[in-house]
Formats: sequence, C-alpha cells, structure tokens
Amino acid sequence: MMGELALWVYVLNAVLLLSHQVDAAFWNEWKLFFKKKEGIAGFLAFNFVAVLLALIGLVEVAREANLAFFFSIALALTGIGTFAIHAFFWSKGNKEFTTKVSAGILLATLVASIAQLAIALI
Repeated sequence: MMGELALWVYVLNAVLLLSHQVDAAFWNEWKLFFKKKEGIAGFLAFNFVAVLLALIGLVEVAREANLAFFFSIALALTGIGTFAIHAFFWSKGNKEFTTKVSAGILLATLVASIAQLAIALI
C-alpha cells in the first residue's frame, strides 16, 4: 500500500512534531492556547492524546493497515497546520519559537509534512 518510504517519512514527521511539543513546553505554549483555568493541565492532556494518536498511526502505517492513509494524511495536515499557526504568531510579533532550533524544527516539520502528504496521495 504505502511502503517503507511512507513509514520513514511518518516517523520523521512524528519525531519533529513531538520535538516541537517538547520545545512548546519550554516556551509555555499553553499560555497561547489554553485559558488560565486549564493551563499546563490542558496542555498535558492535549499532548497525551496527540502522542497516543501519533503512535497508533505509526503502528497502522507500519502494518500498512486500512487506516494508514488516514493517519498519514492527518499527521501531515497537523504538521502543516502547526507551522501555519506559528507563522501567524511570528507575524504578530510573538517572540516564542524564534530561536534557530525552534524555527528549524518548525520549518523541517513543514517540509516533512508536505513530503508525507505527497507520498500519501501518490
């Protein structure tokens, strides 16, 4: 169905997105997305679900299961959306994620996500 290349691009993209979430903890990203009431707890709950879905998707892609296409497209769109959201924040003058490493992870996520989307759609 999707093949070994699709699996490794999925792995790369998932690692980039998960690395971004580690970086997001450093930048206190929950302050950008969650109300004060949820704070870090909302951020952690979101990440629990996100990591779980990324790992389930990895299993599905590795098995070349019926849901592999769905998970691959979902992860690719998540990566593109992640970059777009942070590009919006940058355009508004937010200083978060402006280090070379943070910006590099986000840019690499965009490239990997576009590649993943192209592979999935071929």
